[in-house]
Amino acid sequence: MGRVTNLSLSSSFGWSMQRKQEASKRRSKRRGVLLLAPPILCDTWMRHPPIPVEDALSFPPVPRRFAVEGRGEREEGNERACRRAPEHVKAHIDAYLAACDRDMTVAVVCVGPEAGRAAVEALSHVEKVGHGAIGGFAHLAVVVQDNVDDGRSAKGRVVRLETQRHGSASLLGSASSKDVQDVLRAQVAALISSGPDRPTPLSQFVAADESGCVATGHRMPQAQGARGKSLVEDALERMTSGATSEEAVQRVMAENPHADAGLVGADGIGNVFGENSKRVMRRPDVGHARRKQGNITVEVLANSIGPEGQAIADLAAATAMNVMSPNKPNSSLWLVMGTPVEFDVEDVIVVEEVDGLAYISCVKSTDPLTQFEDREEVALIGPQTEVVWADGTSMGHCHSEPFMVIDKGRLVSCDGQEFYEVRYRGSQPCRPADPDQIFALTHGHPASKQIWRSPSASDFCFPEINEQEMGPSNMDKAVEVLPG
Repeated sequence: MGRVTNLSLSSSFGWSMQRKQEASKRRSKRRGVLLLAPPILCDTWMRHPPIPVEDALSFPPVPRRFAVEGRGEREEGNERACRRAPEHVKAHIDAYLAACDRDMTVAVVCVGPEAGRAAVEALSHVEKVGHGAIGGFAHLAVVVQDNVDDGRSAKGRVVRLETQRHGSASLLGSASSKDVQDVLRAQVAALISSGPDRPTPLSQFVAADESGCVATGHRMPQAQGARGKSLVEDALERMTSGATSEEAVQRVMAENPHADAGLVGADGIGNVFGENSKRVMRRPDVGHARRKQGNITVEVLANSIGPEGQAIADLAAATAMNVMSPNKPNSSLWLVMGTPVEFDVEDVIVVEEVDGLAYISCVKSTDPLTQFEDREEVALIGPQTEVVWADGTSMGHCHSEPFMVIDKGRLVSCDGQEFYEVRYRGSQPCRPADPDQIFALTHGHPASKQIWRSPSASDFCFPEINEQEMGPSNMDKAVEVLPG
């Protein structure tokens, strides 16, 4: 009885915890899984689940200082956890924590018009929406094809932009105006990004050749592969030797199944292909997206970016494709207050031309609300609306969908404004008139400046408010009851 009394609560608790940890270790060995981090590493543990033993043993030795460098309040807890771990596990814990801090999280390869702009826009949208290892370093490599005097394309040249911090926001700002223009008009682009301050040179993460071949990836694409060279250099060499992007990437991944990397490459004829290693495929946070439309292709690999890896990859791919899409609007016309609105069997925007200046003379819609003289709030134009000349010749299709107010067969406002820019994709270029020119062109026309400034329209857009009749506002009342 005395022996039980002399046993302190702390020592009893410690003995119990030790038994539980030993039992957990035995269960882990039976499952063939080595737990690389104790429960104190809650954040790292949740983002990166236990890794199979064969992958853990493939970690290269990492200096201990990298495991805790710059990790804020969490580094002390990690350090204590490492001290408590068995000796044969400490090196793998260090390497694991270093890999969590130093991996690359998103890779984008674009082939098509304005590919460089598309890659930067994709990264910008990911930074706005995602959270995690993003918004730090970025490296972009593009292949620019210059034309010689006889119009033929000369041999391409590689242009690179990079930054260690602030991602897309500082990527273009660090370059000369000529390099920025070259990047924006390039037909082939490869971009990689992650958190700040990655190992230099940053060009090691993106391989590019004057022939138009590029290769990059996520996680550790710069790691040495089975052939004694980095994974991205290996893929690039295969493509420049005649292999397609699919053949090159698949061969590199097949030879390096346990590499902590995924690769995406583009060959000299515009084929794009991406693939993850078997090891990376076991991660729960991986995203892989591909979009293709004709000769335009974008492929994205991502990891460690919330809220969900696949959603982040889809967002980046959709953004890049929207920039390069052949169906994006290339023309615009001004729609002004007072323009006639008519009920018709088709949804069309009628355009007239006077003295070489084009303007919208009428909006015709199948919406039944356009039959009445009452004030209505409608959406008369949209993707279904065709833009036509007055003689019925098609000019293209509308890409805008404003909120419109009509009254007595006239347009009162578009998105609350007196004039609105209607964007459309057109095959027949025209010179659009600005709002002031439209007023001058339509003098004496039913949609003239007098109607545009009609009393009903002005009252609607700019109502007069008698503050004395309204009395004190709710905010004024709230301020009065405040103490002091």
